[in-house]
Amino acid sequence: MFTFFGVFVVALLIGFSIADDVASFIMAGPIAFVIAGIAALGIGMSQTKQRAASQAQYDRQWYCFKCGHKFEVDLDGASADSPGTGTPMRTTSGSGSGGSRAAYASRILSPVQRAKSETERDGTWLRTIAARANGEHRSFDPCRPTALDLGAVSRLASLGYLTYDQQTDMFSLSEKGAERVMKMAS
Repeated sequence: MFTFFGVFVVALLIGFSIADDVASFIMAGPIAFVIAGIAALGIGMSQTKQRAASQAQYDRQWYCFKCGHKFEVDLDGASADSPGTGTPMRTTSGSGSGGSRAAYASRILSPVQRAKSETERDGTWLRTIAARANGEHRSFDPCRPTALDLGAVSRLASLGYLTYDQQTDMFSLSEKGAERVMKMAS
């Protein structure tokens, strides 16, 4: 649209400046319109791949209204338990402090999102965390391999499923969280 308008104005001004009689002055408008249309079509066709890639990225993103972050979702890695949900791949932008270990520690020690009861989404996140936890200590890294949702971490901590040890800087599933994962698996 901007290309069309810009080229139309420039072509119209050039046409008006070189017009020497009324007929050429009148023809400047249609000629400018055709030139602007060709330019806009050429630009539009040259950006087809870029628009498709941008649309695909947009389709994989979701916005957390609680923490203000955008997350890119791995649609191919979605679990069979929750079709189409996927897991957050990376933080792309936002005003919050998501993605840092300190932010996750803060949410576990002092949850912002309180849960009265477990939801299906909480269960999905608990299974995601349990899958990345090591077996011996049930510890996990909230930032790797992908950043976890801060709101989900906060809710799971409020349910008593997650713990954080400040001495060792270790995130882990609590006894209650490990029992819940075992119960969901059976």
